[in-house]
Amino acid sequence: MDDGSTDGTDRDWADPGDPRIRYLRTEHRGVSAARNLGIWQARSPWIAFLDSDDTWLPNKLETQLAS
Repeated sequence: MDDGSTDGTDRDWADPGDPRIRYLRTEHRGVSAARNLGIWQARSPWIAFLDSDDTWLPNKLETQLAS
């Protein structure tokens, strides 16, 4: 979910190359509104957030699901 970024994110994610990934954009309304819209648009029972200041390590999901 892109909350109105101006850093070229829309260009970078125009074609994510994986049909399981969807790029959604909204005008800037704040992180809570963006996350709520992303959750509402989700097609899976699993949701993972990746904020601009986060690092997603290779086994992130496996590690979290094993906990």
